[in-house]
Amino acid sequence: MMRDAIRNVIEVDTDACVVAEADNGRDAIDLAALHKPDLAIMDISLKEMSGIEATARISEADAVARC
Repeated sequence: MMRDAIRNVIEVDTDACVVAEADNGRDAIDLAALHKPDLAIMDISLKEMSGIEATARISEADAVARC
């Protein structure tokens, strides 16, 4: 439900668009590698791997990504 609300705010109130959503840290890493987003918004309490760890791994893999 929270992801839906955030997606709606992003897509309705800005010129940005949501390219992917993940419900766990491992999927977030894979999707970030696939889509190369300009910005990743992470929940720190993701399943399988925390959002903090996933963010660190995304940043290590892509120096341009902003998390």
